Amino acid sequence: MQKLMLLIIHFKIKTLKKKGIILVKSKVDYKNKLNLRFALKKLYSLGIRSLLVEGGDKLTKNMLKNRLINQFYLFKSSKSLPLNKKHINFTSDNILKYMYKIRSKISSKLAKDTITIYK
Repeated sequence: MQKLMLLIIHFKIKTLKKKGIILVKSKVDYKNKLNLRFALKKLYSLGIRSLLVEGGDKLTKNMLKNRLINQFYLFKSSKSLPLNKKHINFTSDNILKYMYKIRSKISSKLAKDTITIYK
């Protein structure tokens, strides 16, 4: 089973490299998580100056807490989610209000969303 996994990983790496994708090897911390600061520095060294991250709640919270975001767009829909389904709520409101300032609020006429830009 382990040999099969190694073959699959090797095949995926080869395929990505053929497509011109740059792979960066990185260590993980004691919780088996990627060091985001290292990853962002590596991207910067590769000439990437702008990055759009559409993360889940945990990634977003981590990036906000560690001040790895210089501009944050918060989209809020006027639609209500069904009560009978499990949803992951956005839990970083307090971090945004405490560590960032509202730059502007925009109302989207297309989807009736409210977009708040924090900086």
